[in-house]
Amino acid sequence: MVRVACVRLFSGMFPTLTQETLMTPLRKQMEADMVVRGLAYRTRGAYLESVIKLAKFYGRTPDQISEEEVQRYLLHLLQERKLAHSSCNVMCSALQFFYRVTLKRREAEFCLPRPKVPFCRARRLWFSSTRRRT
Repeated sequence: MVRVACVRLFSGMFPTLTQETLMTPLRKQMEADMVVRGLAYRTRGAYLESVIKLAKFYGRTPDQISEEEVQRYLLHLLQERKLAHSSCNVMCSALQFFYRVTLKRREAEFCLPRPKVPFCRARRLWFSSTRRRT
């Protein structure tokens, strides 16, 4: 059964729990899993938003999307949409939570390439001064 709640926004950023949404059983289960594990309110909102964006990207419910497709979506966000690595990391964590905990697919694993850290001059000087001289 689908429920619709009234709309009320909190500071224009994050919707409150009474946001107008379609409460599917899958979403209810994910929200319950996050509450049981003690995730913060904003973390729960970010995780739900990540799963919603994945479903909109593929045009299917998230439980019908394979792990390979999730991996391709994360790489699309990094390489084509050029999102910050930290943003993609949040989405990766959200999707791992959804697949491992809510869908109980324990083998689900999503990998993001490590960000390239520029090798600055100060670090180069430190490495050269700590090297043993023979």
